[in-house]
Amino acid sequence: MQEYQEGIEILLVDDGSVDDSFDKCVWWSTKFKCINVFHHDNHGVSYTRNRGIKESHGRYIWFADVDDVILADSIKSILKLIKEQYPDIILFGYRSKLTRKQLNEFDTNPLKEGRYYIEQIIRELFWDLYRKNLIHNIGNKVYCKELILKNEIQFDESISIYEDATFCVQAMRASREMCVCAKAWYCYNLEDNLNSLNHIYRKNFFGGITQLYENISILLGNLEESFYTNYLNSVLAAIKNEFRRKKYKYKNFCSFIREIMRNDNVQKALEMVTIDSMTDGIWWRLLKGRYAQCYLILKIENASNKVVASRLMNEVFDISYCVYKKVTYWYQGRR
Repeated sequence: MQEYQEGIEILLVDDGSVDDSFDKCVWWSTKFKCINVFHHDNHGVSYTRNRGIKESHGRYIWFADVDDVILADSIKSILKLIKEQYPDIILFGYRSKLTRKQLNEFDTNPLKEGRYYIEQIIRELFWDLYRKNLIHNIGNKVYCKELILKNEIQFDESISIYEDATFCVQAMRASREMCVCAKAWYCYNLEDNLNSLNHIYRKNFFGGITQLYENISILLGNLEESFYTNYLNSVLAAIKNEFRRKKYKYKNFCSFIREIMRNDNVQKALEMVTIDSMTDGIWWRLLKGRYAQCYLILKIENASNKVVASRLMNEVFDISYCVYKKVTYWYQGRR
């Protein structure tokens, strides 16, 4: 535990744990008077964070997950910033901890730092922060509680994906200014856990994406190609997520694909995005890859070992072909 800082409170909210976590929380609260413990039946992370907001008494709130680590001297540095600037939001870098793929720990930090009006963030920094997951994550920000309460900002308890990113964007929409720090003060534990949300099917993935990008569109106002590029990448991730279902049926997958293709924002994105703007070369691989008519096959090739139904593959090819035709038409017009 970091050196005690006068004037802070620590809320330990137990979300229906079945091990000895609650007992440990109670033990900690007997050792430190700044710790308060709360318990409820399992309701999920959004409910738990919302309760933390409700039970807190401080002027600023910092959310931390149980697997992660608050890095040394971070609390002292954040308190100093608050006393000097009283910002609506403090955004800083984060450290990623993982031992796979020959990696250990590495930091992800903002490109610039300083005190910015939200209009400057939108104009100068937003997409750099977004691509580095500095917008998405909840642990690399400290929020003014009055901002949250006054604007009735909460975590959506009906979704289990992107609920934290949506909260962050809604807070940005309500804020006047942000303090951006190019230092890592929070550490995410990204150890390879096959039971984590990164490796299992996530219910209503597309719904979470839709809600997030609706809030981003309101925040940004004038939507440029970067918005639609990132949106399409997220949609492709949602399609890939469908292959993680344990017992999905062909007709259900087809229905999901048709739902996506009927979405107005998806259609707009297909019209807006050009080959040159795709930073990961999606459209280039679509045109030049082994499966020229089906980029989706490239995306899900490794995840589809259990998919053998030819009708399912035909459906994927059919949907992808309309994308392929749009890109081909644009590409030929450029030559």
